[in-house]
Amino acid sequence: MADTPATMFLKANKVAYTEHEYEYVEHGDRKVSTKNLARQAGRKRIEPCKPEVAQRHSGYQVGGTSPFGTRKKMPIFVERTILDLPRIYVNGGRRGFLVGIDPKELNKVDPLLVDAALD
Repeated sequence: MADTPATMFLKANKVAYTEHEYEYVEHGDRKVSTKNLARQAGRKRIEPCKPEVAQRHSGYQVGGTSPFGTRKKMPIFVERTILDLPRIYVNGGRRGFLVGIDPKELNKVDPLLVDAALD
């Protein structure tokens, strides 16, 4: 598989990962409570951005956005219970591509992430 900015970032930070392809489906089945996220992030309000803005800041096409190797440094939030799982699967930088990592590695690539974890 060809490298993406996300896999290059993981390699540069010495994060072990596995690659997984899947059939991309346009619509997700989960939503984030923007009210709760804003409260946890210490903000008055948070709202999703338009796809073209997300692509400009992340460098990724919507549906293929990874938290790793983004064009612009952005905060990453994770539900605290995720950190207790043995393995998580995160978008690897293109539609239909996931990377599997040990969630404890998240602290290795972004030390502030654990402190900002959502309850």
